[in-house]
Amino acid sequence: MRIAQISPLWERVPPFRYGGIELIVQLLTDELVRRSHEVTLFTSGDSITKANLCSVHNDTTCIPGICGSFFSRKRASASN
Repeated sequence: MRIAQISPLWERVPPFRYGGIELIVQLLTDELVRRSHEVTLFTSGDSITKANLCSVHNDTTCIPGICGSFFSRKRASASN
């Protein structure tokens, strides 16, 4: 079966530090490949996968005003 998986661009697959969705995408994609399906993963170019990788950007992308502020708040609350 031919399957396309899509993952957000702001974190690589598998995730380096964080990543609920990205981790699930990686586990599912690798298992589908192991079961002999033809899988294409659409995600950032720095991702590591057993599937065919199709990227629209060379590395992870942080959307200004979303990622930076989220991680800044998380770090600030952790230090308090």
